[in-house]
Amino acid sequence: MKIKLIAIFLILPTIILAQREADFWYFGNNAGLSFSTGDPVAITNGALFTREGCATISDNAGNLLLYTDGQIVWNKNHVQMENGTGLMGNSSATQSGIIVPKPGSTSIYYIFTVPQCTDPDGLKYSIVDMTFNAGLGKVIQKNIPLVNPVVEKVTAVRHSNNTDIWVITHGRDNNTFYSYLVSASGVNTTPVITNSGSVHGPDINSYVGYLKASPDGNYLACAVQYPNGFFELFNFNSSTGTMSNPIKFSGYEYAYGIEFSPDESKLYLGKIKLSSSDLHGRVYQANLQAGSSTAIINSVVTINSQTTYVGALQAGNNGKIYITSDYTNNLDVIHNPNELGSSCNYQFAGLSLAGKQGRFGLPTFIQSYFSPRSFTYTGACFGQTTFFSILNPNGIDSAHWDFGDPTSQQNFLSAMSASHLFSSAGSFNVTLTVYQNAQGVSSTQNIVINPLPVVDLGNDTTLCGITELTLDAGSGFAEYQWSTGWNGRYLTVTSGSTYGVTVTTNAGCLGYDDIKVSFFPKPTGKSIYHE
Repeated sequence: MKIKLIAIFLILPTIILAQREADFWYFGNNAGLSFSTGDPVAITNGALFTREGCATISDNAGNLLLYTDGQIVWNKNHVQMENGTGLMGNSSATQSGIIVPKPGSTSIYYIFTVPQCTDPDGLKYSIVDMTFNAGLGKVIQKNIPLVNPVVEKVTAVRHSNNTDIWVITHGRDNNTFYSYLVSASGVNTTPVITNSGSVHGPDINSYVGYLKASPDGNYLACAVQYPNGFFELFNFNSSTGTMSNPIKFSGYEYAYGIEFSPDESKLYLGKIKLSSSDLHGRVYQANLQAGSSTAIINSVVTINSQTTYVGALQAGNNGKIYITSDYTNNLDVIHNPNELGSSCNYQFAGLSLAGKQGRFGLPTFIQSYFSPRSFTYTGACFGQTTFFSILNPNGIDSAHWDFGDPTSQQNFLSAMSASHLFSSAGSFNVTLTVYQNAQGVSSTQNIVINPLPVVDLGNDTTLCGITELTLDAGSGFAEYQWSTGWNGRYLTVTSGSTYGVTVTTNAGCLGYDDIKVSFFPKPTGKSIYHE
């Protein structure tokens, strides 16, 4: 069976995207994060100093390559890249730039830039070749024009073929979206044009605010800041690059940040402040599964009570969402963004920046890096079968599992849902590779198979002249369940029987032991001595 399975893998496509391109973030006043070990850790070595827009990219193994504020490009050593100045974005633009790898290449990267609201300029792109300077890169072409003028918005998401990439922006004083396709042939300079939704303009403040695609490319959303602030949601067709079915969330003056939950079921909306006189920011949640357009609009709830400005909202590749505030040394965290209302677990100042400062912006990434092509599992106890399911199976042609358990006879499986009996307790890196339109995307989770708890009530016991015995199931367990119905650690018994206890750990693993206790009366001691 293993030989047949290896043969299957050899004939499948080998384009595997490890989703590590967003492992490093640089933003704000020399602030940074590393997601290399899972949840982010603050890093302080960044050279970037920006009020708003910024972008970072790593390779698919998670190694930092370059970052930018839309004007200057820094290499992985935090030194200005050769020819890496004079890009025509702006660090005061909401999304000054985004970095897009050329499909099929490991060395060519495109930096798309947009201007700030007071600069009537357009979407441009520059080209980086990483083969120069011993892998540190060089900007080989700069500021190639695409469309003019545009607002401070740019986002990117994969085409439905899972290889090409759409780069999307919006025009000024109109309701026009421009979608540019990036493929192995380069940047197609003829955009797909969609007129849908509301006009962005003519007030220059209405050019401000984020644009985001959802991770799997089913939606697009934007924030329009001022004076009649609003958020707008669209269906996005990742095959054609077009938008449709706008839903407008009106009455959100100072709208700015926006983000989707990883499973695309929730949309998070961020207001910088409540009014000119009230500087308290707000974050809201809309339930995209509420039903009709009206139901979705009416589903909006407030999920934080902020005492500072609210800036960008950005998903991380650990499935959480991070929120920045101006001139603060922390980021807020939405720990469970797929959950409704307060269950999303919004934490104020939940992540320290180690003394560095966040401002209004967080890095702009290709949103597909946060695709929920991941999985959940149940059963994490040794000797118990662990069951796996894909978070969002829509559109997947096939799925393949590597359980990271090479001593097992069934370490690999081709199935949409899977189960595995691990060969031991311990830590395992489980990798899911899903295929869509002949392209593969991989995600890896480290899961821990917990040992079964050991509970020892001792040997069977016979007591003479003693009327009771206290049994001890041991400390450190989350739950105790005795055969008598008692649920404490200790059980005092006064009659002969077999007593059993089931203990449960915090991980949900069960252990069991029992003991037979016998009671006998004290002997009477009658004398048999004869003189």
